[in-house]
Formats: sequence, C-alpha cells, structure tokens
Amino acid sequence: MEFPRTWKIFLVIILFVIFFLQYQQRAPKRNFSDFHMLYHTAKRFLYREPIYTFVGEIAYYKYTPFYAFLISFLAKFSERTAASIWFLANILFFLFLVYALKELIIEDKDKFKAYTLFYFLSIISCLRFIIGNFHQGQSNILMMCLLLGGLFFLEKNRENLASFFIAFSIMVKYMTLLFLPWLLLRRKFSLLIKVLIFILIFNLIPALSWGWKANGELLKQGIAFLFKSSLDNYSLTCYPNQSLLACLNRFFSRESFYKVNIFYLPQEKVNFIFAVLAILLYSLAIIPGRKIAYDFSLISICVAFFNPNAWRYFYIWLLPAYMSLFYYLIKDKFKEKWILILVAISFIFCSLPSEEIMGEKLSDILEIYSFVTLGALFLFLTLLRLKFLEVRPPNIIDFN
Repeated sequence: MEFPRTWKIFLVIILFVIFFLQYQQRAPKRNFSDFHMLYHTAKRFLYREPIYTFVGEIAYYKYTPFYAFLISFLAKFSERTAASIWFLANILFFLFLVYALKELIIEDKDKFKAYTLFYFLSIISCLRFIIGNFHQGQSNILMMCLLLGGLFFLEKNRENLASFFIAFSIMVKYMTLLFLPWLLLRRKFSLLIKVLIFILIFNLIPALSWGWKANGELLKQGIAFLFKSSLDNYSLTCYPNQSLLACLNRFFSRESFYKVNIFYLPQEKVNFIFAVLAILLYSLAIIPGRKIAYDFSLISICVAFFNPNAWRYFYIWLLPAYMSLFYYLIKDKFKEKWILILVAISFIFCSLPSEEIMGEKLSDILEIYSFVTLGALFLFLTLLRLKFLEVRPPNIIDFN
C-alpha cells in the first residue's frame, strides 16, 4: 500500500528538520568533525595561505584547488553558520541523488507501485553511512550527486550537461575517474572529450583568485600532497580504513600492526595481490552488461574498494547497489531467496560495526576484521550474479 504523495513529502520534511536541529546540538560539541578541515581550508584559500600542508592541527586537505575555490565563500561566515549551510546543501544534494538513482534504476516508472518500500529498504541499508556523511560534513554526497546527475542527464540525451556534471564530480574527488573507462567501452567518445575539456576549465578557475602562476603551483602541490598524505603505512592499514588494500594489509602483510594476520607476506606481494584483485573486480564491473544500473552500481562499489583511504562513511557509495538489488527483489516479489540472503548478510556486515549498536570497543574490533569491506564484497558478488546470469529477457536502458 502506497501512502499519498503529500504525506510522504511532509514526512520527509519533518525528518530532515529534526535531523537538522539534532545537528545544531551535536556539531559544535564535536568541533564540526570533518567539516572543520573544509572550513579552515576555505579560509586559507580565501587569504591565499598554503592549503596543502602538514602544519597545523586540522586534518589534511586532499581535494583539488578548484574545490578549495568552490568552498572558499564559506569562510565569510562563522564556522557554525557555514556548517549549517553545508548541512542544508547536503540535504538538497542527497534528495537529487536519490531522485537520479530512481530514474536510472526503475524501468517501469508508471507501473511500479512499491516506491515507499523501495525507498525505505534502500535508505535503511545505507543509513549508517548516510547519517555519518551528514554528521561529519563530508563531501561524498556532493560527489555522488554530481556523478549520478551526470548519468541521469546522459540518459536524457543532454550530453553537455552530463559532461559538466561528471567532470565536476571528478574535481570534487578523483575517484569518479573510474567511470570514464566504462563510458569509453560504451563508445561515448564525444562525451569523454567534453568531460576532459570541462576538467581543464575547472582546473584553471582558481587562477581567478590566485593568479596563473600560483594556480599552476597549487596543481603540482595538490598531486604531490595527495600521495604523501594518503599512501603511508599507517593510513593504508589502520582499521577506520575499510578499503580493499587496507583489508589485505591487515590480514596478509607482515607490516600489519594488528594481530589478525593469516599470512605474513612482504608488502610488495600484498600490493601485487591487491593489483590482481582490483584489475579482476574492475574488469568485471566495467564490461557493459544488459542493464546500465548493474554496471554503474558495480563501479560505485569499486570506487569505495579502491579509494586508498576509504574511511567507513565513504561506503555511502554502496547506495546504488542496494537500490538496484531492492528494485530487483521487489519486482521478483522476494522469490530469489539467495539474493535476499546475500543482501541481508551484506547489510549485517556493513551495519554491525556501528558504535551505536556494538559500542566503541567492539565496533573497532569488527572494523579491524574489515566487516564493511567484506559486506561490500558480498554486495558486489550478488550484483555480479545478476549482471551475467540473469536469465530474463534484457531490458536495457541505454545512453543513446
């Protein structure tokens, strides 16, 4: 049974208002969490101070100079006001993200009647990551909104807008570059050229504030700093990092500082295992399948897997996969029990390490054992089965 549209809109508004009020109480006590770094980077950029630096007590800025330019306007407000603006903006980004996913995944939009169940199961499956991104003030929701918005406009044959949004997403965080080879395999050559042109334009924009020479130095510093601040042994092994490489480091590397080793391999061999697995998983993800949704959902999981510093909340990138699978299950009336069981296992693995459920100590132990990574792997394998083994007549949404 579907609730009236007006009631659903009213309920969503009430939930977000409560969420916003709760954030107003919580954020100042936590020094605005990860947003604190964005805010102070915005101030540094505005006053032409170094943004790629190990000096200071804030977290390291690992984004592009263009993104620093984009958020620099926030420095004109107090940190509390800026954090509130960012929170409200994230609500809009998230709503558009969910809308774009719905448009891309649901094929029979007029006939499909279980929208309430579809949204409920999809949001609950990633609720831990969604709430975490809002509370931390991170940029993942914006990055996803832009990327999925680009795919949405591409499906609507609006290539210029699509290329703008996809390039914009890459300029927030580089990981969405993983979608470009898939678009290349789908022969979207003109789109890719436009994406590269927009990336070039975006990289030049900070020169409006810093000048051409200083902007060139910023670009060089940004790339070098990204490697220096992200690829040290601690960053690539510590338990908050749920990337595939961090998982392999904890279990297989003799340099691991956790007592969970299965083997004690040299780091070079662990890196080789990671490279082989990454190539295999990514190749399976980008091979064009019969359904666009399965392709971009698998690539979205790869975005989380391959991010060298995939802290737990970066796994909001599992949302497209959960939405694709729940749409399939609802259409199938939950008849395929194995699909349902695997999705449930994935949800348990990803959600169980929550401090609210297990407490801080046990939550840390579960993350040392890479529960989130393993949950994402279950999800990947489940989607892979549908991508290559679904026997029903194909119903492809293609980007023509």
